[in-house]
Amino acid sequence: MEKLLLIAIPDTAGVEQIAGKLRLRTVTVAPENYGKSLGSLAGYAAGTVPVSAETTLPETGLLVMCGLKNSRMDKLLAALRTAGIRIPHKAVLTPTNQNWNVYQLAQELEARVTQRTQALQNETDARKSMMLNIFHDLRSPLFAVSSGLDTLDSAPEALPALLPALQQRMRFLRRLTEDLFLAAKLEQKQVLLNEDRVSLSEAAQAVCENCRSEAENKGIALCAQFDAELPVWGDAVRLQQILQNLVTNAIHYTPSGGPITVHSWEAEGSALVCVQDTGCGIAPEDQAAVFDRYFHTTANTKHDSTGLGLTIAQELARLHHGEILLESEVGKGSCFTLKLPLLAD
Repeated sequence: MEKLLLIAIPDTAGVEQIAGKLRLRTVTVAPENYGKSLGSLAGYAAGTVPVSAETTLPETGLLVMCGLKNSRMDKLLAALRTAGIRIPHKAVLTPTNQNWNVYQLAQELEARVTQRTQALQNETDARKSMMLNIFHDLRSPLFAVSSGLDTLDSAPEALPALLPALQQRMRFLRRLTEDLFLAAKLEQKQVLLNEDRVSLSEAAQAVCENCRSEAENKGIALCAQFDAELPVWGDAVRLQQILQNLVTNAIHYTPSGGPITVHSWEAEGSALVCVQDTGCGIAPEDQAAVFDRYFHTTANTKHDSTGLGLTIAQELARLHHGEILLESEVGKGSCFTLKLPLLAD
């Protein structure tokens, strides 16, 4: 039977009126019954539970929904919002909590509200930090370009000397704006994949060829070894973008003279491509955050990167029902492995 338990709710009459319109039975729980189990209050089972004297109920009260299907709960919650009745502490009666008393339920709901509040605060802080990073990353190259243009205004003959640096700054600004746009689309789930059969080995080989000159300019040997075709189902452009971000990241963090190895293989129904660098490595305490936006290893200085490449790569991998795995050791380097479902022949 559909039923609502109203516990210490200030506007009991308002809730009862809405429940009546939806043909829901209400039970207003008296304080002397707070020690009884929720199941017994709903008429499903008998029993009492020891009461903790230290527990208090929230000022807005508790609403327990018993026997309601999802569609009925949605209608009830929508009606409460429309009426302006605010009850943050709501619960559905389950086989687990039906043996709790009112105070135990209040403790559990209060803990959940606290967790959600903290999660929202963390998200807000992260967004503020991200905006500061964006501002800094935009300000520095823009200032450099502006200063260079001012110099050229008074000394046009300096163009040959300034042009490479200006071009580098403009390329960085273009990459940053493109990465920011893509990261925002991924967060809003607005990235659509043009999926088809793709050879992951061929995609990795193409990326290595594209990145070879950048590696050689830094004195890095880019070594590649690929297994057979490794067919996967996905977007060829996005898959190359994932691998491009991984290889570019490896180049950024590998010192001159150090090798980078890219190889692919098949294992247990998965297609894998590993990008192994010989850089500074990532400390164990930093590895959990390596795919967060604007992460930069504390063991090295910030390179000319947007700080979004690994975040974008991981999100794109998940869109392909895969993931990027990390193994790293400080002082020896890191291995980022793209793992995707192997397409059956």
